[in-house]
Amino acid sequence: MSALHAFDMSTVALMNIQRDDEFYLQTAIFQVEDRLFKVPIQNFTMESEVFRTMFQLPQDPEAVQDGSTDERPILLEDVKKDDLRFSFELFKQDILTLTEEKWTSVLLLSMRWDMENLRNITIQQIVKFFSDDPHKLLIMAEKWNVESWLIMGASIYMKRESPMTEDDVAKIGLSCTLKVAALREWFLQWRITQRQWYNANNLPPTAEILDKINELDLYVYE
Repeated sequence: MSALHAFDMSTVALMNIQRDDEFYLQTAIFQVEDRLFKVPIQNFTMESEVFRTMFQLPQDPEAVQDGSTDERPILLEDVKKDDLRFSFELFKQDILTLTEEKWTSVLLLSMRWDMENLRNITIQQIVKFFSDDPHKLLIMAEKWNVESWLIMGASIYMKRESPMTEDDVAKIGLSCTLKVAALREWFLQWRITQRQWYNANNLPPTAEILDKINELDLYVYE
């Protein structure tokens, strides 16, 4: 077989080879602070319109592509390297091993980069660290704009048998304590009206609770 014929056969063979749709992964190099990260872009482009748009922009085929070399990484500004690292950990390990600190980092970046699915997962997981703490639920609800945490925190206060105390004032302030007391009074009246006075675990519809919270402007700031 001639060398020319061998070359032709090799070329034909390469033309028939296809990249696998699922397991031929494109990687990119990111720079965050003083650290370089080289990772598959799939998790970014699947979750985030921001990154999907970034990697769909037309590139000069003759130029070195952004993110293709250590000398020309994609610079992610206003991001901490630990936050990005914790987000990558989510993709490689059991989510049950992530700490509250790491989940908070994931939540921060998921909101910054419009990763709605990742944000929802994070909201469900991180709340396990403070689901029984109404004070922290209200603070985190305001900080991260999570309505479900606001409802959870308010509901705990509503169902609590003991009255508001000086300890509550120390935690959430006098103004907020008075608003919570007003919310608890509204809940008591609802129970009487609905003949639920014997069962504090039965709550008004979520929409009604949220309307009352908004009416009272019940928000806690760190």
